[in-house]
Amino acid sequence: MKYLFIAEKPDVMRSVQDTYQRHRADIISKVGELDFTALSGHVCRYLEPDEYPQWKGLKWAEVDLPMIPSPFCITSVDKPEWKKKFLNGVKDAIRNTKYDGVIVATDADIEGNGIYYLVSEHLKLKKYKTLRFYEQSMTDQEILNSLYNMTDFYRNPRDIRMTEAYLLRSQADWLIGMNGTRALTVRTGDKFLLGRVKAPTLKIVHDNSVAIDNFKPHSDFLARAIYLEDFTGIHCEKDGPVLFETKEEVEDFIRKIGQAYTATITDIERKAKKTPPPQLYKLSSIQVEASSQFNYPPQRTQDLIQSLYERHKLLSYPRTNCEYVSTQKASMFPDLLAAASHLPALRDIVGMITQADIARVKGNKRVVNDAEVQKESHDALLPTEKTPDLTKLTQDEINIYEMVCRRLVAQFLADLMEEKTVLFADIENLSFKSTGSYVTDKGWTVLYNRKSTAETIPSDLNNGDILSILDFDAHEKKSTPPKRLTTGTLIAAMENIAKFINDPALKQIMKDAKGIGQPSTRAKITKDLLDAGYIEVKTKAEQLYITDKGKRYVETIQGFTISDPVQTAQWEGVFQGVRSGTISYPDASKQILEYVDNLVKEVAKLKVQKSSGNSHNSFNYSKHACPYCGKKIAIFKWGYRCEDNRSGTCQFNVSSYDGKLKEGDLDALLTKGTTRKIKNICKGKDNKLYDAKVILHKKGGKFATGFDFK
Repeated sequence: MKYLFIAEKPDVMRSVQDTYQRHRADIISKVGELDFTALSGHVCRYLEPDEYPQWKGLKWAEVDLPMIPSPFCITSVDKPEWKKKFLNGVKDAIRNTKYDGVIVATDADIEGNGIYYLVSEHLKLKKYKTLRFYEQSMTDQEILNSLYNMTDFYRNPRDIRMTEAYLLRSQADWLIGMNGTRALTVRTGDKFLLGRVKAPTLKIVHDNSVAIDNFKPHSDFLARAIYLEDFTGIHCEKDGPVLFETKEEVEDFIRKIGQAYTATITDIERKAKKTPPPQLYKLSSIQVEASSQFNYPPQRTQDLIQSLYERHKLLSYPRTNCEYVSTQKASMFPDLLAAASHLPALRDIVGMITQADIARVKGNKRVVNDAEVQKESHDALLPTEKTPDLTKLTQDEINIYEMVCRRLVAQFLADLMEEKTVLFADIENLSFKSTGSYVTDKGWTVLYNRKSTAETIPSDLNNGDILSILDFDAHEKKSTPPKRLTTGTLIAAMENIAKFINDPALKQIMKDAKGIGQPSTRAKITKDLLDAGYIEVKTKAEQLYITDKGKRYVETIQGFTISDPVQTAQWEGVFQGVRSGTISYPDASKQILEYVDNLVKEVAKLKVQKSSGNSHNSFNYSKHACPYCGKKIAIFKWGYRCEDNRSGTCQFNVSSYDGKLKEGDLDALLTKGTTRKIKNICKGKDNKLYDAKVILHKKGGKFATGFDFK
């Protein structure tokens, strides 16, 4: 038998090719002779509406919605040009050689199946015997295991359902995105890029920003006793702490009891608390933590993991949505720990792990769980058994690799053990409550710089004991605004969107689905919202702010089901049903078509004042007026201009420099006359791009922009 091995990426192809050359005779005897070619992610796509004959050349307002392709037509991805080169490589191989079959080596998930499905339909490859290669990690042994255990791509129920789930999800995104965007743009006059996942994601950022903007700080005051024994107590009643509205009130209260010098313990309760190590990483959880620790945007973390997987072969499959490992993978724990021990920070700790520790973890369902791995098709993110050469890694790659190794090593250490204490004391017939905690065994936290702010209550205190009061004070308890989302915590919010849903059944669906979007696409969705100007980043910590353009988007679709997480949950339930086989693909497709029809009708009934921007790209900017005439500034895809600019009355306009100058930069330009230094914003005479600040100045009595390269 002779097969064409089609990898999703060149690096995967080269890894398997190297293994094939080393074990050629054995592989040919067990599988067959292999030729190799590679794709580069998606190299085929669905046609855009304007590419279908029935809609070609029509203005958006002239098209009868909804647009329903029948069938969905597929073509090549032509830009960037190298995408087509990869597809042509498959074409040429098929044309020039007679093969008995094809081996599908795209990622073994919904998206990977979809990548191959589009190629096979476009090139008519379904006539070939087709086998599925499952990649776990790119080590020699794992590659051999996968080659010797391939399944029939078109007969294996798992792959059939994965492909159907891809078709359902991708066609739903096309139908909702294309029809929703056109319907809403024509109805409002503003170009709204409507998306099944983008809409609820943007609403999360909008609601967070609005809650922070509307937050009104408030302080309550508490009466606090300070004990000689080095802890404090708060005056409380049955319902909780007694809150005073002003500092004067609590100081008056303290004066009444201020002559007391002792307190009598009336009740003390101690409980041991055991905290296991955090579970192994999946893609989203390491993206969130890398954002917190290193300020890496989610896409940066994803790229680093991909490099450690493909190029260095030091990490397992990167786009995993699983926090568990299989029994088979657990048999490799000694080898994985040996690899982790080459990190200086982990060497001594790994050396203390015993065979008993390894046996204990193998029996721990929080770590080793075949049923959970089966649901996701991949193990948690793990180091491979390959010995790392740290001199060949960048510091950013080392940071991520060490995070993964540290999380694995933590599983083999003891639980964190703490003693939690709640103590009540009587002062002048008034109750004061103290809470404290101290660590009895650091356990796995020796791997992390974990700090506790809890007070320590001495362990030798008992009921009836007398405490000495050093002083009383007024303790201010300030209300705090919601924490601003970052590019990292938005990933977590997308995954945990179930908390926005009240219906228990739908909440469970979203928990089972692990949120909206796919692990591999959430970072891109965030980037798309940033690039479209709906949200912006203003700090090194990657904090997210809604823009005026984003506010108008969310407020316009506020009542639509597409922005409602409940609707998202219902769709995820359908996608899960197709993937698991409990819902048929035809039934699910019918539901999508009905929803799209209703969405178009929803938009048609929308009561909204149509934007005056004729380009379908303008949005009102509300933060500052035109510095020249004081009128409103409109935001366009190309930049910003005064609303009187079109009539020639006012000349104020500022380019966005291909989207590099954001709304936050416009704020700074109008208030300070200069922006931050913006990367690659100015093209020099040598056609190279340079970093510069955009400055605003008067030239000939008119406002103009320039560059400051300092």
